[in-house]
Formats: sequence, structure tokens, C-alpha cells
Amino acid sequence: MKKFLLAAIVAAILPTVAKAQFCIEGGYAHSGLIEKVSSVSKTVAMDGVYLLGDYTFSILNHFSITPGLQYEFVTENMEQLSGVESRWNEHYLDIPVRFNYGYDVGRVVSLGAYAAPTFSFGLASKLKSGNTSLDFYEYYKQINEGDVKYARFDLLLGLGVYCEVLDHLRVRFGYDYGIVNRTSDLEDNSTHRSRFQLGVGYIF
Repeated sequence: MKKFLLAAIVAAILPTVAKAQFCIEGGYAHSGLIEKVSSVSKTVAMDGVYLLGDYTFSILNHFSITPGLQYEFVTENMEQLSGVESRWNEHYLDIPVRFNYGYDVGRVVSLGAYAAPTFSFGLASKLKSGNTSLDFYEYYKQINEGDVKYARFDLLLGLGVYCEVLDHLRVRFGYDYGIVNRTSDLEDNSTHRSRFQLGVGYIF
């Protein structure tokens, strides 16, 4: 009986493992910090790049799950401060988990769509002006008596589409919106992050 159960478990797992796919993907990232003070809204737009490694597990016909690990760098050339050019750089480490629905179009192309939560952690956020550098995370700690006014953690919810060619080339476009107010402890002030990504990956 035990041997039968073990064989049944192996038979159920092996098709999923056989269809598992590892992918390395990179591309363009556009990030927007949407700051709202009272009824006035302002967006700081930042452009950059990302590098993603993920692994796709097939769970049912047409359905799969893709957890991953991603690094993202975005930057924005700010207005000149005291006649000196300034630049705002941000670095993030993300853990996206995509829930996919894919459909084969012939033997060459596969199309799909997904929904995904992404757990995001801010590694660094610095404003560089001339020879000086200001760390936003540390700055907010100092001026607010230890409370972090600009939160590192964010939870983004996203939607996207992808196309796979010959089971090896993947093109993906996605949009994410951060539901965490990263300045929640500032009165009449909220800051949320939005993001677009367009990338190309190779499936091994």
C-alpha cells in the first residue's frame, strides 16, 4: 500500500517538474512615486532597468505559478538645487509571485496573462547633489525622532501579459501599483508607487 501511494505521488509530481522552467529576464522599468498632499497630487517619474530570475511551475492545464527574485534600479534627474545638478537614485529587491494563464498558438507561440503580488524592499534611496549625498531613509529617521516616514517595504499588485516563442524566448509587459502608503505617518500626506516593466527573457 505504501509503495502504491509513493508511486502515485511521484506520478503526480513528475509531470509538473518536467514542465518547470527557469528564466532570466531583463529590461526597462518606469517607476512613479505618486505623492498626494491634501487634494494636490504630484508624480515623480523615474526610469531605469531591472534583472529578474524566476521559475515557472505548471499546476493545471493552462495554469502555472511563477515565483521570482528581482533587482531594480531607477533614477531621475532632479531640478538643479543651488545651481548644482541633482539625481535621485533608488534600488529595490523584489519577490514577485505571478499566477499565469497561458495558451499555445500553434507549436511556436504561446500567449498568456497573469496577476501578481510583489513583495518589495527598498535597498537604497539617495539624492546626489554635487559632492554630497542624502539618504532618504536615514533622513526621515533623523527629522522624525526615529520613526521611518519613508517606508522601505511595499506590497505591489500587478497585471501583465507575455508571449513565449519556441519555448525559449519570452517578452513580458506588466503594470504594478503599491498599496502601502509609504508616508502613512505624515498628516494629510500619502505616497504610493506605480511601475511599468517591459522586458525580454531567455527560458532554459
